[in-house]
Amino acid sequence: MGEERLKLSERLRALAELVPAGSVLADIGTDHAWVPAELLLKGRISRAVAMDIGEGPLARAEAHIAELGLTEQVSLRLSDGFAALKPGEADCVLIAGMGGELMQGILTRGLGADGRPGPAFRVGVKRYLFSPHTEWEAFRSYLSAQGFRLTDERMLKEDGKYYLILVCENGDGEAAYLEAEARGIPVTAARHFGPLLLERRDTVLRDYMNERLRKEQEIAERLPESQRTAVSAKREELRESIRLLKECLAHFEE
Repeated sequence: MGEERLKLSERLRALAELVPAGSVLADIGTDHAWVPAELLLKGRISRAVAMDIGEGPLARAEAHIAELGLTEQVSLRLSDGFAALKPGEADCVLIAGMGGELMQGILTRGLGADGRPGPAFRVGVKRYLFSPHTEWEAFRSYLSAQGFRLTDERMLKEDGKYYLILVCENGDGEAAYLEAEARGIPVTAARHFGPLLLERRDTVLRDYMNERLRKEQEIAERLPESQRTAVSAKREELRESIRLLKECLAHFEE
């Protein structure tokens, strides 16, 4: 079984490779349960909990898992986020394939009654893997405020789209940003583009920023000359974004 491999996308394979060997994985929003299946077939993990809020996705996951002969190793649950996960049941949590705002909502509903990290899902979790499709900056800020310490981050491009992976653990959510700031990377830049990606001058991030810079410059050039408040606000927003992009790209040339 350890030699079998599924035809995963590059993004899902990157996520699977970041799951520590021997973990009990909780896959939130599992859909076909691709990542748990890959890890079980390779023998990297022996158990997983796969959850989804939709009956359709869960049925697909059930059929997929059964076809692969993994039914005894995967606990499939209909669940709104972490609702069906018992405290301490998993030590690695994966949430991917959705927007940052939706992820934030899932995490918030799993927090303690006082709004701080509670026992509902964080007891015993050693690693969190997040791959938000959108709202990257806001999601980073949320993780920092809620005590998710950023320990690694990856960026990749697949089928013309850029994907972000954030690896976290329980701890000081500001640590990675303060450490980057001490090395000369402003917190604003780190929130936008990632303290660890910027520190190691990630080439995929560089390509992403160059593409974004070109697009925003084109938009700025097409903006009409107008004193209307909305147009002026958009022009200022673009001006600040272009300034930040140029500042971060200059870091790659140092």
